[in-house]
Amino acid sequence: MRQSIRVGAALSLLGAIVTMALVAWVYRRDRARWQNSYTRSVKERDIADTARKAISALQDAELSAQDYVLTGETAYSEAYKHDIQVWQDEFGTLEIVAERDSATEQVRDLSESAKKVLDELSALVALGDKGSREAALERIHKGSAIVYIEQARDLVATIQQQDGLGADEADQGLIRYVLQRQREVTAAAAALFCLVLFGTLLLILEMRRRDPARDAPSQAVRIEAAARANGR
Repeated sequence: MRQSIRVGAALSLLGAIVTMALVAWVYRRDRARWQNSYTRSVKERDIADTARKAISALQDAELSAQDYVLTGETAYSEAYKHDIQVWQDEFGTLEIVAERDSATEQVRDLSESAKKVLDELSALVALGDKGSREAALERIHKGSAIVYIEQARDLVATIQQQDGLGADEADQGLIRYVLQRQREVTAAAAALFCLVLFGTLLLILEMRRRDPARDAPSQAVRIEAAARANGR
């Protein structure tokens, strides 16, 4: 019986050690996967947000250029220059974050459409600078810039849909993955607790169990004492 208790305690503690090692191995294995999924989600959201900011700046530049031609006020000319600078900054960031992404082709097409818009706006502002208001208004009525900027809007919408949905799917996949791993870790922790508790109880039982061989002399002394008492 004592030998069985010792074996059971040893096996319980060994199982606890194995369970701890398994949990540590699973955590180290999955940590890189979690990080990769999170990084991909953040990148796709950055692409969608940057594309939105870039097209917004381009549209603002179009409005500022038209207001400058219509009014001749330098405030709109300054606003146009600012909008162009914002566009260049945002689009430069978009090119960087979209590198090696599925949106790379759309970003390239966006660059071509935006270049046509910027050329048209530059020509429009140049006419405004020269005071050729009638020629500038005629150029606006032709609507070349509107056509190109519509193309740019469609491309940005595609980028936002593509990377926005990709980011949402990555987030949902990460959440499902984390929840699954949490359930597994919880189950492992419960098993570890039971194994340690069982092993500890067995050890306590072994420590409290009286040794018959050790107690035999005490019992013999008591019998002899009783016999002497009866003899008296």
